[in-house]
Amino acid sequence: MDNVNHAETSQRRQWLASCARYTLLGGLAVMSGHLYLKSQRPECRQTACRQCAVWDSCRLPLAIETRRKTQG
Repeated sequence: MDNVNHAETSQRRQWLASCARYTLLGGLAVMSGHLYLKSQRPECRQTACRQCAVWDSCRLPLAIETRRKTQG
């Protein structure tokens, strides 16, 4: 009887450890993805837009407005 209870406890501990491990792994993957996407979309520092490295492809409202003003 004691042997069966020990086996159930051991399985429960393994299951909880696996849940914790995969939860941490998932959180790490989400944070990595977030940081990657953030690095691909630089923030506007409201400097002169035309001097910005992503001037042609920037989709921030300030950049779009500035491009419209300079084009016509």
